Amino acid sequence: MKEQKKEIWSLDLCINLYKCNQSKFSERSIKEFSDKISNIIDKEGENIVGIINEFGQGNKDLEGLRLIHENTHSLITGHFVNLDNKAFINIHSCQGYSVYEVIKLCKEFFETEAYWCQKVFREYELGRG
Repeated sequence: MKEQKKEIWSLDLCINLYKCNQSKFSERSIKEFSDKISNIIDKEGENIVGIINEFGQGNKDLEGLRLIHENTHSLITGHFVNLDNKAFINIHSCQGYSVYEVIKLCKEFFETEAYWCQKVFREYELGRG
């Protein structure tokens, strides 16, 4: 059996931010954040779509803002929960980027006291599609 060469297709990063600065959970601030993170992840890419809207209306435990931001090589999503000032950010990118820079930006921008993250490398085998 012939051994297939594997390549990294994308890097997915999940970041949970705890005890964020509540004033950062506004449409204006989240738009600013999405622009800044896009410059780290997809520096040469084009910003295609950026949507910020409310979610969880009618349920105080879930109310907040949602971010969906697409670039040439990346997709950034986020949920920003008002009740306990938590943010849940997901980044999927086929373009290489610095995880350190992304985490640093998230921590500094949202002025968080604590965070958790996980990264996943997605592989594919060359010649197998």
